[in-house]
Amino acid sequence: MKPRDVEIVQSVLEITGPINPTEVYDKAKELFEKGEITNMFDHGGNTPDRSVSATIYTALNKGEEVPFLKAQEKPVLIALKSAAKEPVLNIEKPGVSSAKIAHNKIMHDKGFAPLFNLHGYS
Repeated sequence: MKPRDVEIVQSVLEITGPINPTEVYDKAKELFEKGEITNMFDHGGNTPDRSVSATIYTALNKGEEVPFLKAQEKPVLIALKSAAKEPVLNIEKPGVSSAKIAHNKIMHDKGFAPLFNLHGYS
């Protein structure tokens, strides 16, 4: 990755916190237009946002020495390495399994557990 691109990504992460690589270009453009960052990516073509995210993924996959890392898999989020040392809150929405567990606990507490066992719920 070009040093200038690394600096831009680092600046965006310092302001926004963890972000999806596909959103970095648009967020950088917004921050640049507001004057919150001083440099902008110089990727040309019809899809500079895709070029930037591809560059980020390539740097991570090749193990390049960059100040950020993949902080979360699904959805992919990158964060500054220094921020990764701090406790990270799980920002994912509760899954179906945790909703089912909560529902079953409520029904069990109300005395409906035997009904669930008849229908194959546990």
